[in-house]
Amino acid sequence: MTKNKTTLKATDDNAETVTKYLLTHPNFFAEHPHVLTEMNLAHDSGTASSLIERQVSVLRMQNHRSRADLHSATKNARLNEQLSDKVHQLSLRLFSTEDLEKSLAQTISSLNTDFDIKHVTLRLLEDRIKSVSHNLHPLSDNVISTHSDDKAIASHLTKLERGEVVCGQLSSDQINDYFGKHDDIASAALLPLRHDKKIFGIIGLGCTHEDRFRRDLGTVFITRLAELISHKLWLDLNAK
Repeated sequence: MTKNKTTLKATDDNAETVTKYLLTHPNFFAEHPHVLTEMNLAHDSGTASSLIERQVSVLRMQNHRSRADLHSATKNARLNEQLSDKVHQLSLRLFSTEDLEKSLAQTISSLNTDFDIKHVTLRLLEDRIKSVSHNLHPLSDNVISTHSDDKAIASHLTKLERGEVVCGQLSSDQINDYFGKHDDIASAALLPLRHDKKIFGIIGLGCTHEDRFRRDLGTVFITRLAELISHKLWLDLNAK
């Protein structure tokens, strides 16, 4: 009981302080019009709403939406900046590697750690890189030497040939065919590795978050990522 009275007394004191301030500063709202958009001003007209009150209400709603849009745009810009920096750092690391094995190891490590992608599997198509001098066997547990008729990629090959990223369209069977049995993969993306508009491999990214790879979220960064990795791996595959 005493606690409630104390809280009420403190509130009354604050209200009295604000009232005195406003009375001694009659131009306050004229000098700070944005404050009005955050206030509820009741009147004695019963259930009817005055035009001014309605206008203020609309302005307040618009103000809140604008703030939310600005916050979302700022957040997205910050995320894009972080992604851009990660791609840049990966490019620096990749072009400091000396051979295919080290490039593959650096790619997988960066995707696992920097990009927080738990499952990374590359499939290099032997029938598309017959002319290269590099021995593809053995590579690593994350790199598979295969062919264009591989069941894991056959249904996506046409789209990948066009340089498109496949994401948001993989069934559980397709995920298992490509990555093997992993119950924790909730979303995945397949990126084409290309040279001169011809595909020579696929890099698969599997994530535990179901919303990580969705086409409606955009594919700009992972497309650039695929182009970067493609360029370096092709140089390594053709190194004498």
